[in-house]
Amino acid sequence: MKTYGFHIGLSLLLTATTALAQSDSEKSPVTAVERIWDRAKHSAFTDLVDFNKQLFCTFREGAGHAHGANGTIRIIRSDDGQIWRSVALLDKKGIDLRDPKICVTPDGRLMILMGGSHYDNRTLIDRQTRVSFSNADGTRFEKPRPIELPRSIRSSNDWLWRVTWYR
Repeated sequence: MKTYGFHIGLSLLLTATTALAQSDSEKSPVTAVERIWDRAKHSAFTDLVDFNKQLFCTFREGAGHAHGANGTIRIIRSDDGQIWRSVALLDKKGIDLRDPKICVTPDGRLMILMGGSHYDNRTLIDRQTRVSFSNADGTRFEKPRPIELPRSIRSSNDWLWRVTWYR
């Protein structure tokens, strides 16, 4: 059975994004909700950004909600919000990648920030935030790599949730 929480959340996110992009005089009630991706057993934890006049959406795909080593990060894009195609599937063997956040970097690339959890069966052993950067047009992404936090503030349970660029 597929999990539909992702579809509802993503639909709401797309609806909210569309509503925010319209001026007050253009706003109208939502009349339809459409699923944009359903190719995994479980999909959740979405984020969305407008980059180079395209929408980029990222989310986690896996066998279930948590406690696994099979969480991967899917990145899809659309020119019109109707037709979506996969750009990348980020994975790391033995690591449950999850909760991706997407943003545009000051140098004009996309950055995916994500959690990376390591489990022994269903027991969380540790987690480490990981990052992946795109090329200039958002068509290719690096393999996820761990971020380095200063030793003075680092723990075995760190997880940077979102990045906000300053200046």
